[in-house]
Amino acid sequence: MTGKMTRVVLKRPAEAFLSPKKIEEEWQQLGFLAPPDLAKASQEFSQLEEILRQEGVEILYLPADERTTLDSIYTHDPVIVTEAGAIILQMGKKARVGEPEALEEALRSWDLPILGQL
Repeated sequence: MTGKMTRVVLKRPAEAFLSPKKIEEEWQQLGFLAPPDLAKASQEFSQLEEILRQEGVEILYLPADERTTLDSIYTHDPVIVTEAGAIILQMGKKARVGEPEALEEALRSWDLPILGQL
């Protein structure tokens, strides 16, 4: 996790949070301290995108997926990325068990190598 970042996988708040109803249904069970503010998260996300673009980083976007929760905004959690490819992990939170499969499908759709699963 050192060196110049050239590519990153992100998930837009709108694709992770989906709707006020989904936020209300999930935030407490996932251990959030308060319900996420979709508008504020989207604004902050736009700022992050701009910084990454200014640095020449390629951004790959995870799509909305019914197997995922609000926590899927944290795209770093279900995968270890190496120079040779990705290692898909299992999630500790029961509510997040669908994330690895959803992320793996996206990585494969971008022709990124999958080295295995832990």
